[in-house]
Amino acid sequence: TVTVQAVDDAVVEGDHSGDIAHTISGGGYDGVALADVLVAITDNDQSFAITADQVSVMEGDTGTTDISFIVTRTGAVTTTVGSVDFTLSGTATSDSDYINVAPASSTVSFAAGEIQQTIALQVLGDAVVELNETVIITLTNPTGPGEATLTTFSAQTIISDDDTAGFTVAPTSGLTTTETGDTASFSVRLNTQPTSNVTVTLTSSDSGEGTISPTELIFSPSDWQTDQTVTVTGQDDSLADGDVAYTIQTSADSGDNDYDTLDPDDVNLTNLDDDQPGVEVTPTNLTVQEPNGSDTFAIRLTSQPTDTVTINLSSSDTTECTVSLTSVELTHLTWQTGVTITVSAVDDGLTDEAQPCTIITSVINSSDPKYDNLVVPDVNVTVTEVPSIYLPLIVNGG
Repeated sequence: TVTVQAVDDAVVEGDHSGDIAHTISGGGYDGVALADVLVAITDNDQSFAITADQVSVMEGDTGTTDISFIVTRTGAVTTTVGSVDFTLSGTATSDSDYINVAPASSTVSFAAGEIQQTIALQVLGDAVVELNETVIITLTNPTGPGEATLTTFSAQTIISDDDTAGFTVAPTSGLTTTETGDTASFSVRLNTQPTSNVTVTLTSSDSGEGTISPTELIFSPSDWQTDQTVTVTGQDDSLADGDVAYTIQTSADSGDNDYDTLDPDDVNLTNLDDDQPGVEVTPTNLTVQEPNGSDTFAIRLTSQPTDTVTINLSSSDTTECTVSLTSVELTHLTWQTGVTITVSAVDDGLTDEAQPCTIITSVINSSDPKYDNLVVPDVNVTVTEVPSIYLPLIVNGG
């Protein structure tokens, strides 16, 4: 009987085999052949390596993203057990950037015949602007029945940040208000979670066309996702200035540097005008009586002019009627109250019954383009005579 004893070494070579060869001599057995004996040698040495299944992963805004690290064992794997400890490190923080799902302990254990084990993590999505972060797993303390070593002792995954500080302002155009007080509204919110309060200040480029409520919005780290509504109210004026475009201008201030340097989108609006340029003449029909009767009419503007408006007046027949003013000037102060003009009858000494006479208004002259060359109604005047009174002729026939 020959006893074969394995020789222990520190080489991770896995289960392997060796040959025992024979030579025979003497006793007439010289040259007799004897088959080699194949010896199966079970290895007791093993090594461990780790790899990441993903080099990098996007963190996402919500929920979780699975990542894993594969620990591979080589060498004595068929009949032996083994284990290796691991530690988590890197710039990412456990429980806030990721959670360790399995194994729950910091040791990976292998049963006989097991070659691979998985360390499973879940990356936590958030809306915080931050640098890209790393998760590093390092293997330590390999153990087994024989020599245990590490071939690749660490691996890492980069958690790529997908958050960009910014504002969502909607809508930023197409809004209208009116001079009758109709309103328009838009909303503002943050795109990511700030580290401190963010204050948005709003200003109207023309408060004579539109005013804002509120004029300041404050977003905190807890309500940054909530839309805040801004209402813009149209303002009235007396100018026939047409539909006027104006802007709600925005600015931001924060202790969060990512937001402190940002400027939210401005909002463009149009305030619809309710004023029309025009001249009111009331009344446009008068009756005056010879010899010295008179009546009045008034001239006023329907909107406030940007410059003085001059209206020339004249009589079509000065033998029938005259006008007290040859011109009227209406300014931005007197446009609404207007001017009163007197029309007087002229005694022509004729018995000609009622005669027509017109107060002619010339085309307006003004530097305000809305009023320049605007046509003004004439005033139609009827000049009547004092009716003749005939007394009966009484003849005394005595």
